[in-house]
Amino acid sequence: MSNFHGRGVMRPGDTVHVGYKLVRIIGQSGTATVFEARNPLTAQPVAIKQLIPKISSNIEAVLRYFRDCRHAANLGSPHIAKVFDLGRDAKGQLFLVMDLIEGDTLGTVLHRDGPLSIQRSASMGLQVCDALIRAHASGLLHQDLTPENIFLSTKNDEKDHVTITDFGVGALREALQ
Repeated sequence: MSNFHGRGVMRPGDTVHVGYKLVRIIGQSGTATVFEARNPLTAQPVAIKQLIPKISSNIEAVLRYFRDCRHAANLGSPHIAKVFDLGRDAKGQLFLVMDLIEGDTLGTVLHRDGPLSIQRSASMGLQVCDALIRAHASGLLHQDLTPENIFLSTKNDEKDHVTITDFGVGALREALQ
């Protein structure tokens, strides 16, 4: 059950996969459009990332990306975004369903606030290291760790809780070349 417009582009208001209702676009990059959506069973907010057509047609890149996403999702780190579902929509576009992280990227915070205090930087750095140590110990490399892939949110009363996104995006960038 899917509604699409034009060349397989999803829009807010569409329903995709098993009933995820798209609410709004929350981000766009050279590889994907990210939507806030609602889980059909729990009504909880999730993020749905729809990959661009050029990537969706590169089977090798897609397989690598899906493998890395599944691997990252199974690490159990509180600092790595969880991926709940992967698949193709009715038009063949690839998408993944993942945690919706309420907060800003580290890039946004640095641009808005300027240099961070040593204490704040150290706290964030330790969380990033915790996630990367867990990932590297299991054989997974990020390949594109940037301030835009590090989200900061409030979780369990912890300000600046770090969540790393986009494991596997290296395969997607290669598909664009």
